[in-house]
Amino acid sequence: MYFGMFDPTIIILIPAMIFTFYAQGKVNSAYNKYANVRNRRGMTGAEAARRILDNNGLNNVPVEISGERLSDHYDPRKRVMRLSPQVYNEPSIASVSIAAHEAGHAIQHANHYGPLRARNILAPIVSIVSNLAWPILIVGLLVISAGNFFEGNLIFNIGIICYASAVLFQAITLPVEYSYTRIK
Repeated sequence: MYFGMFDPTIIILIPAMIFTFYAQGKVNSAYNKYANVRNRRGMTGAEAARRILDNNGLNNVPVEISGERLSDHYDPRKRVMRLSPQVYNEPSIASVSIAAHEAGHAIQHANHYGPLRARNILAPIVSIVSNLAWPILIVGLLVISAGNFFEGNLIFNIGIICYASAVLFQAITLPVEYSYTRIK
């Protein structure tokens, strides 16, 4: 990146950041809207997940409570569903919806859904690249500010490529998130 000059790699970074913030904002907005709306049955996310998993022959998939807010996921390597404390314990529409969504991933895994298999192969690599993106960007800026424009720009561009790759991975794997999975 050249201070005072236009760097064309910003054309990659800015849309990727906008896409990321937009998607995260939509998830948070939907969750906040329905987190305080109790579902008719008073069923918690954990109860809903267990029912869906059992009805689909996945009695061996445990449902565990996990770390922080909106950290819900199905771990195909360990074959376990982890729900955030709010989703696990609350009888809200949001909790049941998130639990059902994650149970859908377990069903996809059991049915050998192709896009999920591809995602699971690439996810560890993308996770490393994604975690390195911002530190690399910052190092690039520091190198530039120290006066090493060529080296700093190269490092900064590698950071942009890492960040954009992670965003592209998320976009490409959207079929995993939106696929119709028959849930019993």
